[in-house]
Amino acid sequence: MPRFTDRYVASLKARGTERFEVKDDACKGLAIRVTASRKTFCFRFKRHEKMQRITLGNTPS
Repeated sequence: MPRFTDRYVASLKARGTERFEVKDDACKGLAIRVTASRKTFCFRFKRHEKMQRITLGNTPS
């Protein structure tokens, strides 16, 4: 049940070329994609029976 607090987002780390996504249970569709070089907020939704993803922005350094 992740909540996207400043402390939680700062603790997310990717190893090497690993990429993963953490979903927020408080807001359906909201997620953070974490790579070794950046963290990006995105929103996932269904459109015309296909999953779509919109990038909302990067987290501050």
